Amino acid sequence: MSNQKPHIVKFSGGRSSAMMLMKLLEGGQLNPVRGDIIIFNNTSAEHPATYEFTRKMKKLAEEEYNIPFFWIEYQTYEDSSGTYQWSRKPTYKLTNDQPYSEQNKNGYRYKGEVFEEMISLGGFLPSMVSRICTVSMKIFITNAFLSDWFAQKQSIERLGHYGK
Repeated sequence: MSNQKPHIVKFSGGRSSAMMLMKLLEGGQLNPVRGDIIIFNNTSAEHPATYEFTRKMKKLAEEEYNIPFFWIEYQTYEDSSGTYQWSRKPTYKLTNDQPYSEQNKNGYRYKGEVFEEMISLGGFLPSMVSRICTVSMKIFITNAFLSDWFAQKQSIERLGHYGK
């Protein structure tokens, strides 16, 4: 593996994930100049202590090591794609590290809303056979975010017809 390519660290909010991240940070393995980043995929079904711990790790990574730490979560948007037929499509939402509220609309969801939105689009619950949570709420949105991040565009087009 080339050390010139950006390193992407997926942070789960758990102890082993934190240990790996700390070893990388303390060992100087992450480099902001190279474009290294950390990503936390919010499912909105985490324990409150997980959110607090993740917030602390974000602060540490960004303030002491200058490594960007992104919170992203699954969401859908409505689109007609140039037709008169509207449909919902999956994408990601970049959030801040504070809970969603009327005063903080860019905050993370924490009452199961993300999980419910994923279920409502797919129409079925996840199981050992159908790992829709992993694919939708983690793999798909991380790939979508990284595609936008590494495209180095001046801005990212807003999806759907809601929002400001």
